[in-house]
Amino acid sequence: MITKKERYFVYLACKPYVKQYLINNYGDGDSNNPDAVSFFCDKELQNRFRSMLRKPNDNLRCFSLVRSHAVVPIEIRKDDFYRRGFMLPDAESALFCSFIEAKIKLLMCTYIDTHVAIGLPIASVIRNFQRQYDFPEDSWSYDTIRREYNRKKHVKVKEDRNLADEFFQKINKILMLNLSEIGTITAKGFERYEKHLF
Repeated sequence: MITKKERYFVYLACKPYVKQYLINNYGDGDSNNPDAVSFFCDKELQNRFRSMLRKPNDNLRCFSLVRSHAVVPIEIRKDDFYRRGFMLPDAESALFCSFIEAKIKLLMCTYIDTHVAIGLPIASVIRNFQRQYDFPEDSWSYDTIRREYNRKKHVKVKEDRNLADEFFQKINKILMLNLSEIGTITAKGFERYEKHLF
């Protein structure tokens, strides 16, 4: 007779878009915990999370779930449950959520920057980002993404060239390489034109 495997969870209080990202990338739900996630496939993230677990202690403040709008159950191994603990202190929880938020915002900024650089309107780019990466309005709204993108855009280091210039320069270099291979541009011409790219 096969019995159902017993699962152990730690509950992480987080923002709704963090929960959505974790479910999309690490979801391992079942009928009892449809929103459960598991980091077993990502050893680096699993080790980071495991290192934050603590055994119950009166001095630890844990489970401040009231401040967050979402809670996600994260599966841990039985061994970790008994050896490391099953509590996630507030400070560790905030640190872990910040780490995940940074990953999500990098994904968001990269996606939007790339699409805006080729001339697409930012409104449709944000809607496409929400659709492609499964961030519905109730988990990460258009307005919040737009504000976050504008904030990140102003924080970025000022460079001589923006992303669009770099993108078009790479395309032009590929075109020049192709034209030089078929003889339209000579080797000398290629060297000269390449200097003007940068």
